[in-house]
Amino acid sequence: MPDRRSQHLRITLFIALAVFSLVAAVQALLRLWVLPEYVERDNAAMLRNLARAHDALAISRRELVSCAADWAQWDDSYAFVAHRHAHYVEANLVDSTFINLRLNVLLIVDTEGRIVWGRGFDLTTNTMTPLPKGIEDHLAPDGLLMRPDQREKRFHGLLLLDERTLLFAKVPITRSSGEGPVRGAMIFGRYFDQPAVRALSSTIHVPLFSVRTDSRTLSPEIQSTLHRLSPESPTDIWMRDEVSMVGTTLLTDVYGKPAVILTTGNPRSFYQRGESTISIVLLVLLGMGVIITAILSWMVGLVQRGQAALQRREVRTQYERRFRELVSNLPDIILVHRDGRCLFVNDALTRVLGVAANVEAAQEVFAPLFEEEQVHTPATLTLQGEGDCEATLLVHATTTVLFGDEPASLTVLSDISELRHAQEELSASEAQYRLLAENASDVIWTTDIEGQCTYISPSVSVVLGHGPEVWIGGPMASLLTAHSAEITLQSVREVVAADARGECAPSYTWMLEQEAVCADGTTRWVESRMTLLRDHAGAMRGVLGVSRDITERKSAEERLNFLAYYDELTNLPNRFLFNDRLNSELAHLSRRDTRAAVIFLDLDRFKEVNDTLGHSTGDRLLREVAKRLQSCVRESDTVARMSGDEFVLLVPDLTEGRAGAEATAHRIMDAFTSPFVLEGQEIFVTPSLGITIAPDDGMTADQLMRNADMAMYRAKDMGRHTFQFFSNDLINALSERRTLEHHLRKAVEQNEFTLHYQPQVDLFDNKVFAVEALIRWVHPEFGTIPPGKFIPLAEETGLIESIGEWVLRTACAQMRAWRDEGYAELRVAVNISPRQFEQPDFTASVKRILLETGLPPQCLELEITESTAMKDPDHSLAVMQELRAHGVRIAIDDFGTGHCSFGYLKQYPVHTLKIDRSFIRDILDDKNDAEIVQAIIVLGRALGMSLVAECVETQGQAEALSAKGCVKFQGNLFSHPLPPEECVLALAQCGTASLEAASGV
Repeated sequence: MPDRRSQHLRITLFIALAVFSLVAAVQALLRLWVLPEYVERDNAAMLRNLARAHDALAISRRELVSCAADWAQWDDSYAFVAHRHAHYVEANLVDSTFINLRLNVLLIVDTEGRIVWGRGFDLTTNTMTPLPKGIEDHLAPDGLLMRPDQREKRFHGLLLLDERTLLFAKVPITRSSGEGPVRGAMIFGRYFDQPAVRALSSTIHVPLFSVRTDSRTLSPEIQSTLHRLSPESPTDIWMRDEVSMVGTTLLTDVYGKPAVILTTGNPRSFYQRGESTISIVLLVLLGMGVIITAILSWMVGLVQRGQAALQRREVRTQYERRFRELVSNLPDIILVHRDGRCLFVNDALTRVLGVAANVEAAQEVFAPLFEEEQVHTPATLTLQGEGDCEATLLVHATTTVLFGDEPASLTVLSDISELRHAQEELSASEAQYRLLAENASDVIWTTDIEGQCTYISPSVSVVLGHGPEVWIGGPMASLLTAHSAEITLQSVREVVAADARGECAPSYTWMLEQEAVCADGTTRWVESRMTLLRDHAGAMRGVLGVSRDITERKSAEERLNFLAYYDELTNLPNRFLFNDRLNSELAHLSRRDTRAAVIFLDLDRFKEVNDTLGHSTGDRLLREVAKRLQSCVRESDTVARMSGDEFVLLVPDLTEGRAGAEATAHRIMDAFTSPFVLEGQEIFVTPSLGITIAPDDGMTADQLMRNADMAMYRAKDMGRHTFQFFSNDLINALSERRTLEHHLRKAVEQNEFTLHYQPQVDLFDNKVFAVEALIRWVHPEFGTIPPGKFIPLAEETGLIESIGEWVLRTACAQMRAWRDEGYAELRVAVNISPRQFEQPDFTASVKRILLETGLPPQCLELEITESTAMKDPDHSLAVMQELRAHGVRIAIDDFGTGHCSFGYLKQYPVHTLKIDRSFIRDILDDKNDAEIVQAIIVLGRALGMSLVAECVETQGQAEALSAKGCVKFQGNLFSHPLPPEECVLALAQCGTASLEAASGV
């Protein structure tokens, strides 16, 4: 018997060792093959989150560049850099600008990096703040941003300032046409601090944290990952612990140096899921191992007992003793009974139920068993022992044996209390998992192999409005739109086919984005994660899916895509989408015999709407303009907004060529004949259009856009509210203009200008009382260039300010020299340009020049055109009053050609009215001109002003003017404009002879 028990124990231990070795091997294989796949999925999810952060930051940079570019191409911005107009600051650089554009920093710098205007702004308190420390260090002329070879380039990126990180965009300041010269740069900036990162996190639904690389409080983890990051390898992922992971990405500043580390954390959900799966598998295998070991051990015991029975048959006298010895220490309860009476029970009764192992106790305990006429096996009994001892017994088998030389029944009962407890726990666990599924926010569902729904969680009613009972037993695809259903079924078929070929792991999971149909007929987007359901043999028996509502995320993604290709104000395509469509159309043109037109449109005097009615009204007007333009074109045409008040149209498939484009232009012009009504107020705006035809005028997008832009400016030069087609003459004119501008700038630098002086005579006193200073440009290569050719260009480019100051200084110095020679009663008249007159420091400049040259103020007369005086009457009145108070004389030039109000004219401190040459020319032949001259003379006398007639060329004109009461003249009849040395000779001659002799009259 001892040998048999030890053998039984050795066999049991061997079986247990084999089973547990197999379990350990399975665990190792699962960790080696399955767990790395879950780790890779966690890493992939982290990389997607980091990529989304990068994409969102790139969109923010593009938006900042777009805003800065819009401002940098204003003509007002261009003028402000040079002249510092206070009204530009009051109108544009205010709190609302920072709030609307979400700016923390706005800088306007000149080409040398000097700050023309700059402020910081606190978007929390909506108050102006000083510029952040350290920003001026990046604006040095030899730095990356403002050195000569980089001034005309755009920059955007991060700057590490002393206290904060700045996301900025720098755009060169040019005119609205995009032409230079570059005056400086417009710099927009937003702080890239933790609030900005939180806003970025909210946008992409990813938790983000940021830390500067130069921070002194870097955690050891960040310091460690910083050593692994570089601009070439900017991303690092590491596991913080068993349940969480960290992803970092390095952002470089504009100099390419490490600036900011973005950090995000993710739970290791896939890893934890893999660990849970492996643990469940191991628990199942361990349970099965225990059961298998027990069964095999019991079978070994049966074999051994069978051998003992044979021995008892051979040796009847030793049968009962050996039987008792054998069954006494067995773990199972052994009963021997006959006719409902217990004959024998082993000691297991005491171990299991705490009852004395004797026949009397067993008779009482097992009474329920003996009351049955026939015990059916297997069966279970729950019996009560001593005290609180209770056990669940499994009746394995009942067999007939010889006991006391008579047949008896032997029954084996095993204690399965622990197994029953395990089953109850398993049932509770199943109930718990069902409870989780029933209350999960995501929709959990299963289908059979035919695609019929076998289970769907109640959350489907929250997401789609349908109860679970609607779908169970029906096709799962009916939840989806036709397109999503087709994609889903195709995806399942592909996975099933791959699984049949053995290409799918048992736990293979895939994801789809699907459009589901709600109960009210609307649709919502869901993201479904699916896996194959298998039976115990590994064969597929259906699909398990978990679906999550991602409608809001899809809406956010669609919004981001919209902002990338459409203008947010008008919802029209933006520059990027227009260029894409134009390039696509050009590619088609090479294969078709047709034409396409590009029409560039700019609103005339749109700035006046913004200045008078405000930018909000201007924005509403732009939206209405966009609607009107769309109503003028075909569905196949494209209307896009470039920037500001500039629009561009692509008109493809022009079978009529130029005529078709002209018809479209006429429709647009007609559409703008009626006013725009905004908040009950009528606003009239007109467009100027430039048209170019492809492929006749070019086959690249840049060339066509440039040509259309040139044609549009030609339309503006022709009086606005018209359209012009591109021609090669425009290129020649542009080239000639650029050449002239180049030489004009050199002329300013090299002082190629001279002044001629034309006398103004008084026939009543027979004297020259004044001279008008007239500029002349003698080019060393091209000779004399008339003022009518270069003065308008100087006005447009801003050079007129420096030229005008030089003219004023030179004329004053020359007049002082002539006074020293004895011409004390003489005065000099100097023309003042509109731009010069509008300068805030104009009066101070005049006073300074008079002081420096020593010329008495009464010897200077400033000629201001009528249109200049009326552009801003209040400003003009203030300037004239200050000049007159200083002693300077004021003359209104070209009087009669503008729109001067008599109300303002009587207030203006004007000394002289100069009658315009257009009325003098035909005074002898045109009665209307004669009457106008008479009216001007009467008006001037009534207001106490002196009158001077310009461009008197004939004796008849002089006599007619004298007859009407005007005796002061200027013109070639008396003298041409003369160089200073010739003019002084003429003055000397007039001092010794009669005026008629000096002039030849």
